[in-house]
Amino acid sequence: MNIMFLFPWPIIPNKGGVQRVTHVLTKELQERGHNVVFVSNTDKNDLLDYDFIAPQYHLELEEHNDQEIEKEIKAITDRHSITHVICQTFGNAYLLKYFSTDVKKIAVCHVQPFSYMGISRKRIWNTNAQNFRQFIFKTITILSPKIYENYFFKYEKQSIEDANKYADKLCFISERFYSRISKYLPNLPQDKFVAINNPNTYDVSSIELPRDKENIILWVGRVENAQKNAIDFIRMWKNLSKCTNGWRAIMVGDGTDLKYIKNYVRKNNIERIEFAGLRNDIDLFYKKSKYIVVTSFGESWCLVLTEAMSYGCVPLVYDTYETLHDIVDDKQNGFIIPFVSHTKMAECLLNSINEDDRFINLSIAAQEKVKRFSLLSTVDKWEKLLKSL
Repeated sequence: MNIMFLFPWPIIPNKGGVQRVTHVLTKELQERGHNVVFVSNTDKNDLLDYDFIAPQYHLELEEHNDQEIEKEIKAITDRHSITHVICQTFGNAYLLKYFSTDVKKIAVCHVQPFSYMGISRKRIWNTNAQNFRQFIFKTITILSPKIYENYFFKYEKQSIEDANKYADKLCFISERFYSRISKYLPNLPQDKFVAINNPNTYDVSSIELPRDKENIILWVGRVENAQKNAIDFIRMWKNLSKCTNGWRAIMVGDGTDLKYIKNYVRKNNIERIEFAGLRNDIDLFYKKSKYIVVTSFGESWCLVLTEAMSYGCVPLVYDTYETLHDIVDDKQNGFIIPFVSHTKMAECLLNSINEDDRFINLSIAAQEKVKRFSLLSTVDKWEKLLKSL
């Protein structure tokens, strides 16, 4: 098969979870004899600085009309004899209308559908306003969160309807999201739904569980507060650091709220925390850390969890999204913390960090659990789906 991955940003694996998933899927698909190309429509400058594992093209959407966009896509499709296109976000699903009917089309939802419904004022408050217009919107929606819900519902509803209209299949990360979709869009035909989990991006079969892990509590991700809720990791560590000696916290990643978080740490005199920035060697942090903390208000799959667990990191995660329960079994291979309570998370860690035998048992169980999300089994599911169209 000749496969095109369509995504707004170039497929650079350290830039985000979808890019990392697409990167590892592509490598395995290529190993199995399939041809792959990437097509993006933003961040054109990134095309100059990275050695892609497949041909990477860029669409000039803003500068071109419908006819020109269709011509651009046809030229790439013909050049590589594309048989299947996988649109890695519902937000770009409208682009599927420009493809020939001979090309089989799949739209993938890599986020928790309608995650902002029932949004809290705290989450809106954590949103970083980039300009005065966004500040006004933030202020108004803090007073009335329903305005926020209605604004984003309209956009997501349109994206899902586009995906349904132009794609042959709608792919979700888990069947657990089906009920959420049906709740808000009851007329959407579920016979087009399919669920394929994201693969673990590390080969757990080649990883030995280290017995000499350091006393490190790790956070990895895009450093922003609106969705990732990075500030709660800092608040948790602020509480925990006062009660522990010989432990330290590390935050790996970059983002719009990193400066704010560093200022918060400085103003509150929070000790023993390191900011490692954006890294290509995240596995080194997984290898030496004992715990991985996820503080997001919502996730689709959260690759950080399966990545860290493959190295024996014990997860502590807020109970804010459905697929968490596909990955973590509370008190068996990690801990699921009640919705957004950094004090509860600090208490849980404080009760756990001095029990070495329990940590080792949880760590081994975490590594065992993620074996079911292997890359090979995930690509098997993708091949089966692609061949069925």
